[in-house]
Parts: sequence; C-alpha cells; structure tokens
Amino acid sequence: MTPFRFPGEPAWDEARDAIAFPIQLGEYEATVFIPRREFRSLLGRLPTPEEAVGLVASDPTRFERAAEHRVLARLLDEDANITLTGRELRATEG
Repeated sequence: MTPFRFPGEPAWDEARDAIAFPIQLGEYEATVFIPRREFRSLLGRLPTPEEAVGLVASDPTRFERAAEHRVLARLLDEDANITLTGRELRATEG
C-alpha cells in the first residue's frame, strides 16, 4: 500500500475558522480541516487560532492518524477534502 504523505505544515484557514494541512495518498491529494470549535471537546474551551495551530504542530501524528482513518474508510467531504470532528479527535487520544 502506498504510504500517506503530509507534505506541509498545519496553517490557519481564516475563511473556514479551521486548521488546514495537506494529505496525499498516491494520486489523491486533499486538505484536512479541523474547525476550531472541534478543539473545545479536547481543551474545554475555544482556543485561539495560534493555540489550535500549536496543538496540531506539537502532535501531528495524532491528527494525521485521524485523517488517514477517514481516507481509508472513504468518508470524504463532498469536495473530496476531509473535515475532522471532535469525536474523531477524541478517538485518537491516548
């Protein structure tokens, strides 16, 4: 199986009020979004954009695993991107 690649750093997407980072698997290329409100279930509060980016940057494997699961399960958004939920983020705690 072709390995997943994450060829960029997490960055803030102001238009979506979310963290965004790229994902690739073979010819599939998309963007993973994590809306800021989804971090509330992890932190107990709404983080600033800088805090959210820092959280993802400090433990990228955790968020990449959640994105990989969505691709493998073929649970993509209508535009073929991925928007992770708080439930998916909590499932990667550990």
